[in-house]
Amino acid sequence: MYYVVLALLLVTSVGFVQVYALPYPGTIYMFYSSEHTPDYDIIDALSSLTPDIPDIILYEVPSSDIDDILHWLYVNSNYANSGYLDRAIDYGDFVLTYGPNPNSEYEFTARQWLQDYQLLDYEVEWLNENFRLPHDVYITAEECGEENAFYYPYSKEVVICYEFVDGLYDLYLHNNEGDYDGADNFTHDVTIETLYHEIGHAIIDVYGLPHTGLEENVADQFAALILIRTYDPETGHTIGQDMLYNVGNYYLWTEQREDGPPAYWDTHGTNLQRFYNISCWAYGSNPSYNQDLIDDGWLPEDRSVWCEDEYWKIEQAFSHLLSYYTNGFFD
Repeated sequence: MYYVVLALLLVTSVGFVQVYALPYPGTIYMFYSSEHTPDYDIIDALSSLTPDIPDIILYEVPSSDIDDILHWLYVNSNYANSGYLDRAIDYGDFVLTYGPNPNSEYEFTARQWLQDYQLLDYEVEWLNENFRLPHDVYITAEECGEENAFYYPYSKEVVICYEFVDGLYDLYLHNNEGDYDGADNFTHDVTIETLYHEIGHAIIDVYGLPHTGLEENVADQFAALILIRTYDPETGHTIGQDMLYNVGNYYLWTEQREDGPPAYWDTHGTNLQRFYNISCWAYGSNPSYNQDLIDDGWLPEDRSVWCEDEYWKIEQAFSHLLSYYTNGFFD
């Protein structure tokens, strides 16, 4: 049997070739960047090494497509562990912008609050340290006319509405009158979880990630996973496990505040479903540390028996899908 050999000529300061063999009869195919000519010395060398294979066919491709071919080879090759193909090329950044906030109900505006905490700034810095993008993705804090957050695939933009931040502050104080420190912490934690929910939509879009369930559920899983895997070096536990208490309360209080039946038709899960899902994933990530979720009645034991497996499957799925696009966070 002969082999198809896929040879990708990658342009670096010194230049190198990585050759892949797949068990399929045929010809040698070589891909090279349209900005460079193929190295015919390499072609001659391949010809002499494989004299019985009928031909070598060259494919010139745009430089912008080289990384896509690289990824395809990485996924399909028998040599997927090659060091040359461990990571995607980083072409972009997460770019943060603050819009004006003239209509705030508070004298101390949501914009000022976000900038004082540098909440979005720290997360954008972390995202850029860890993710490799094919192009820029924009994160914008602005007035929207409603309490919400969005991802716009056409403009590649995550939007965090100032009204959403104000609404979180109001929601906490409605349930804990006068506890302004608690309101700060609650607003901080839920805003970060919401940011990563929308980033979940963004990465599904820009990387073309496959998923077989509702995208809103996948975005919730991504946000929970990022928080759960963010460790506090002082305690040895994750920051996110503690933050998810506030996120759980957000869904619980939002459900209690709403009039009428839940929107069962919506692509999002109901608030109570999201409350129990997040509690389950936090418990499943570290049952001994999160036993109080069961003891305090947040998580029914009938659900808890599945939670370690649920969390493991989420972690494994994202590790498989995202390790190529990151700098090691999902390895």
